[in-house]
Amino acid sequence: MRAASHLLPLRSPLRAPLFLVLAALALTASWLLDGGAGPGVMLFGATVGVTSAGKAAERWSRRAAGASGDYADGVASTPRSWAAASTAAAASYKAGVTAAAGAGRYEKGIAKSGDAKWKRKTQAVGPGRYSEGVAAAQGDYGAAIGPVLDVIGRTDLPPRGPIGAMGNAQRMIVLSAALHALRTK
Repeated sequence: MRAASHLLPLRSPLRAPLFLVLAALALTASWLLDGGAGPGVMLFGATVGVTSAGKAAERWSRRAAGASGDYADGVASTPRSWAAASTAAAASYKAGVTAAAGAGRYEKGIAKSGDAKWKRKTQAVGPGRYSEGVAAAQGDYGAAIGPVLDVIGRTDLPPRGPIGAMGNAQRMIVLSAALHALRTK
């Protein structure tokens, strides 16, 4: 109402309808926040009734779980290039990560969650997601490991010596150099 008082003269005939519209909006917002259970807004008081955190979490979980089709459709039908947008945001990403690291937010997040939350969530969803992810990435893994195995197979290594012989370290150096060359192509 305060913002409206700057726009409308004190005796404006629009002041009362504006109040009614604002009151209706407040009641509607309260009804939506409270799940349609009834008005929770005190129009002339200082508090707004909201749903409990537990009820909000339950609604979010139930409704988000039912939206997996919308999620998939959104990814499939987006006209925007993820790669182009991500590349364009590289400086913002770096700045955000640097600011978060400088403020110690990584460590604060770890301290807030702790081992108990990590273990509970990992055991609850990790095994299924791990196996799904591995199955979905089989083709990508094959494409990525192919050149590595090719380099290993084509690299001529010095002969192997007895266990503990210093010449065996040379084999590792030759292979490491060949793989590094692949990586820096």
